[in-house]
Amino acid sequence: MRSTAPASRSSAKAASRSSLSTTCRARPTSSWRSSRRDDRGPKFDGYERLGVPEYWLIDPERRAADFFRLEETAEGPRYRAVPLVEGHLESEAVPGFRLDPQVLFRDELPSEFGVLQRLLSEEA
Repeated sequence: MRSTAPASRSSAKAASRSSLSTTCRARPTSSWRSSRRDDRGPKFDGYERLGVPEYWLIDPERRAADFFRLEETAEGPRYRAVPLVEGHLESEAVPGFRLDPQVLFRDELPSEFGVLQRLLSEEA
């Protein structure tokens, strides 16, 4: 017979960590302005506490992208800004995933087929 008792707080936290890999927050319109404060405050702190390895903030209005990676420090896990490598974000949470953030701010996004071709040619 299975127990219907609620999971302990520590087991729930562990389950959250194992199911979360990367959080990306994109603001598609200016109506999200008030969210900027939350994205860099409570949400940032919450994802950090949960142990989400990477946190990406994409702001099309400002044409800005900020990337953070969780690192162990003397005070515990903390997000640190991730520098771009040759203009790309190289994710550790999603192995092999590279992102040129400037592509996100183009008036016309590249075709899915073109992106797939480029990815496959890089693997060859």
